[in-house]
Amino acid sequence: MNINKIFLLNSNDTNDFNIKQVAIENDKEVSFSKSIKNISEYGMKNYFDLAESLENPKKYSISLGENDEKTYHIDLLEKIRSSLDEADFLENIELAVDNGKLLYNIAIYVEDDEKYTGIYIYEIKESHLLRDDFYVMKIPFTKQKINLKKKGAGTTNEKLAVVENVAGSVGLPTEGCIVSFFKRKKDDEQYKIYKVKVYDAWKFDDVFGKVETRKKYVRFTLEKFANEENPIKIANDAVQVVFKNEDEETSNVVDTVEAVIMSDMKLVKTFSNFHNNSRRKIKNIEVSRLREVLNLLKDYVLNNAEANFELKNIPTLDEKGNLIVNADSTPIFAALLENKIIQRLLNNDIEIPYYKKD
Repeated sequence: MNINKIFLLNSNDTNDFNIKQVAIENDKEVSFSKSIKNISEYGMKNYFDLAESLENPKKYSISLGENDEKTYHIDLLEKIRSSLDEADFLENIELAVDNGKLLYNIAIYVEDDEKYTGIYIYEIKESHLLRDDFYVMKIPFTKQKINLKKKGAGTTNEKLAVVENVAGSVGLPTEGCIVSFFKRKKDDEQYKIYKVKVYDAWKFDDVFGKVETRKKYVRFTLEKFANEENPIKIANDAVQVVFKNEDEETSNVVDTVEAVIMSDMKLVKTFSNFHNNSRRKIKNIEVSRLREVLNLLKDYVLNNAEANFELKNIPTLDEKGNLIVNADSTPIFAALLENKIIQRLLNNDIEIPYYKKD
């Protein structure tokens, strides 16, 4: 990789990208390019075939021909690409920091060739604010640091908190690429994206405020539970999950359950991260233990006026041993999948994160 240009981006507002170009010192360009860690494509899948690879959702590629379907990635990356052409230089590198806080959360590296342009996007983390390794941009600023120092001789061993000012710099990330994309140069000097490689799907969606890929996995997870021929089962594969209301079954209920999930980002993350892994607690508990937990939740609701969920929110086991889940009981079903039902014995309280009071 031979980096020719570097940009800083604030991705918090995708409607109006704040992008600035950073001037690279003449003697830094080659050495910085060499410092970038190799980007692994191991396990990368085709985005359009993700339903076949639920166990490996974090890496995928998108190859586009003349008539291929555009994805939400393409629209976003195309906007970033066009914004680079209009980006001004950061007049003073110190303007990238305000009161010790970095104003940009994304670094963009551009590799220009005669035939194509490669663009690589990295997240700038808080840990990059005080680094002593390689710098392309150096931003002097002071950051407060708390040290604990013992009192003078003849006193107790108590320690005093001493605040010191530490000179710092911002180092650009050289590993952990989120996404790269490539554009061919045509005779008319126009560009066309032909390849996108996403190395961390969840991070890509998070930094740009997107949920499309997570939604794809939420739907696929629900369909796997509802699959009639080979469904995901829980409790030593003895319990099948059935999405069911009193007045409707299967597909319609899956839609209503999905709508509940999509309304809460915590639920979206739970279901999009779910893998049918035998090491999960919900997969290897006994049916009797599952029944005990459900009864515990029922008793808690019946005996605690301050309970922040109701009986209708608790999944049930029917006479066939199926776990019945509907829109109302989806959050507690999620808590069961993630083993996140917490009982506090001292104050007789049960906490479920999706019903946690603010």
